[in-house]
Amino acid sequence: MFAHQASGSSISAAVRLLVCVVGVLRAIDAVKASTGDRDFAFRQCTSICESTGCIQLQVGKQSIESGCDAACPGLNGMPVPLHLMLTRWTCHDDCRYRCMDLRKLYTIDQQDGSKCKYFGKWPFQRVFGIQELLSVIFSLANLAAHAHNIYKLRTAHLTNQHQPSFGSSQGPVWGLWYTYALGSINAWWWSAVFHSRDTYVTERLDYLSADVSIVIGLYVSVVRILGVTSLRSRLAWAVPLVFATVVHFHYMLFITFDYGFNVTLCVLIGVLQQVMWCTWALMKSHPCKKQLFAFVVLINAALILEILDFPPIVGFLDAHALWHLCTVPLIYLWYCFVLADAKWAAASAAHLTTADKQQ
Repeated sequence: MFAHQASGSSISAAVRLLVCVVGVLRAIDAVKASTGDRDFAFRQCTSICESTGCIQLQVGKQSIESGCDAACPGLNGMPVPLHLMLTRWTCHDDCRYRCMDLRKLYTIDQQDGSKCKYFGKWPFQRVFGIQELLSVIFSLANLAAHAHNIYKLRTAHLTNQHQPSFGSSQGPVWGLWYTYALGSINAWWWSAVFHSRDTYVTERLDYLSADVSIVIGLYVSVVRILGVTSLRSRLAWAVPLVFATVVHFHYMLFITFDYGFNVTLCVLIGVLQQVMWCTWALMKSHPCKKQLFAFVVLINAALILEILDFPPIVGFLDAHALWHLCTVPLIYLWYCFVLADAKWAAASAAHLTTADKQQ
């Protein structure tokens, strides 16, 4: 009883935390224009750069120049570096970055301690055209973690198939988790692409692929928890989820790309999944519920990093990158539950099959 009460309080705390995260993210999103991009010196520098290909910052009576090597070959005659071509930096984007970087260096040189965002984001140090290097690395680490665990799932699946006591009824459960893992890999890939280069297209691919992975997670949760096995029953759940996702995509792409609404929706679906899994594990006396509860508690604790918004340390490490770093080991913890659950489901199905044959 006390264990059930403790788990229930953990779920309630997780829900409260997620609601707070939504509130903070919506408040942040409400102010998309930032102090940095409203700065007159920055705007003037960007305008000069786009007209001449030269980076010149005018702050009061002081003028600071940083060469005429912006990615504007038609203006300054300078060839665009290969890494900027590969990462699709335009003259407009490169001028923004170069002026932002020069403005940041001037601020540091003046030692006034002021730090500001540009277009809703902190300024990062660009590396070979990559905007947020650590977020890219950690996103790829998450992708690799899912890929590694797909391999472990596949190995366990093939091993169990060669055991006579395990019937073919185990297949659908393994298939669910393969689908989940592939959806997650796709989401982390586009996360890495987006953090490499923030553009109109990559931003939408990042957000919407994350939405797809969350919807897949919801589908897997419902089908696994309710024990839906027939193809017709699974389609009865899949079709409305696909339809709702298409409607959401249409709204986001063709009506308004509402960041706050999208985040709120994703968080609510995430909360629903957590409550479903934890409640089900308690009711079923799941043998792997400890791993599940540990994952739920830790993933919600890590979400605090999404609230702790601070400028990137030495131009690279910010709270969002730390969030991506923290999720890497948590993926392995989650798959400990997933793998154990798949084996448990297969063993339960085999036991029922054996009992039916004996009757």
